[in-house]
Amino acid sequence: MLKKSGRKGIVNGLASDGKIIVLVDGRKVITSKGNIQLMEEDSFTFPDWVFENNKPVASEVSKNRIPDTIDLHIEVLAPSRINDPPGSIFDFQVRKALEFVQEAYSYKYPSVKVICGKGQGVLRLYLIEAFRGEECVKLISEQHDGGALQVWLNIK
Repeated sequence: MLKKSGRKGIVNGLASDGKIIVLVDGRKVITSKGNIQLMEEDSFTFPDWVFENNKPVASEVSKNRIPDTIDLHIEVLAPSRINDPPGSIFDFQVRKALEFVQEAYSYKYPSVKVICGKGQGVLRLYLIEAFRGEECVKLISEQHDGGALQVWLNIK
């Protein structure tokens, strides 16, 4: 939330001068760190359009559906790869996250959660950019202090 105006948005990155870029109502706002107030995830209200027409059709429900959450921690995702080189693990995590979002979209899930872990935030930032490039992604929201991403899908 921007303290001065009370408007709510999503942090989109850092400007070259160290200020923060926030997406507010589809527009980029550049502000100082002091004007940002992090909100608890329960206090954030998504716009009505996020929930429009997002219920899966009953005939699509089957025992073959995927879960609505993926944990990208390598010890959970693929324990056999735990000793792989870091770059290989990173590429694997990104590929699995993108495949997961695409599959959830095919099942007409309104949203999914991607647990990326807090760490240094490299995987999270990379995934945010990667998801923005996906046509099926409508909105991305950081949760649990950046340890997870809620990905809202563009279900028609």
